[in-house]
Amino acid sequence: MLTLTKLIDTYDLSLNPSGLSKCLEKRGVIIDVEYESTTGRGHTKTFKAIANEFLHLGENKASGFHEFKTEMKFKEEAIPEILDLVIEQLEKERGSLK
Repeated sequence: MLTLTKLIDTYDLSLNPSGLSKCLEKRGVIIDVEYESTTGRGHTKTFKAIANEFLHLGENKASGFHEFKTEMKFKEEAIPEILDLVIEQLEKERGSLK
């Protein structure tokens, strides 16, 4: 299981983590999860997570910093499907330019 950054580095993909993440967010793979700030001020904060319907691509592993926050880890065997989702998103965006 790898983070997006490690996945890109390991397989020498022609993407950067920010662009890959943005495409996956637009496809609904990555979502923002809200939580109440632990400072006690009542602020709402967010962290990124893999949406439930895409957990076959990876998992949300518990973070060592907060009991409720998670870190996204993706399965290496899911790379082809992840790239297909990115390509679909880019094709959709290209189509909207016409």
